[in-house]
Amino acid sequence: MKVLFINPNRTPALNMGLTYVMSAVEKEHQVGFLDLGLYGKQCRRVLEKHVNDDVRVVAFSAFTHNFQNALQAAQLIKGLSPATKIIFGGVHPTLCPEEVMAQPAIDALCIGEGEGAFKEYLDCLSQGQEPLVRGIWFKNRRGDWVQNPPRPFCQDLDTLAFPNWDYWDLDYYIHKLDERLGFISSRGCPYGCSFCSNPALRKVIPGDFLRQRIARQVITEIEFSI
Repeated sequence: MKVLFINPNRTPALNMGLTYVMSAVEKEHQVGFLDLGLYGKQCRRVLEKHVNDDVRVVAFSAFTHNFQNALQAAQLIKGLSPATKIIFGGVHPTLCPEEVMAQPAIDALCIGEGEGAFKEYLDCLSQGQEPLVRGIWFKNRRGDWVQNPPRPFCQDLDTLAFPNWDYWDLDYYIHKLDERLGFISSRGCPYGCSFCSNPALRKVIPGDFLRQRIARQVITEIEFSI
């Protein structure tokens, strides 16, 4: 299945979470990627060039600060290809799902971590089945929203595929913007700061929130990425 991932920032910014999800599905599905922050006022032209009926699913990773930009792109895509399924994942859909569900252009949400849930979502669509997948909310054939049960946090982070940074223009990010690749040795946080999204995420998704990786795997990922 052909799926297009979109990083909807107005300005360039790397997204590790999105990269993990792309890497989780790239072996079984045909992955395309648009980093809208690189295109400025040319975003509409770029979307018109890349979106057609061959693209079965368009996936957005949305934070609160870029949700409106993602929504504008989703509305344009829906106008170009009404049959294309549009799914939103990330922190904002996870914590504010009702706001996202209210948007007619959006067909599905990924609540919580997406590596396993999104892969199963695509597999179901490929087989012509409704995505009765933990962590996925979707519109059924009648247009009603189906809210599947939450998907627990992945407890063994070392089972996840390494993020494949080849989708990004790293030459631009590293040499023009002086950014550096990040690597994570854990997910979650032991603290409960009131200004942070982590305490809210911990309440929404079941399972242990703070999880750590094996040091050897982190080193292997660094070697894989350079």
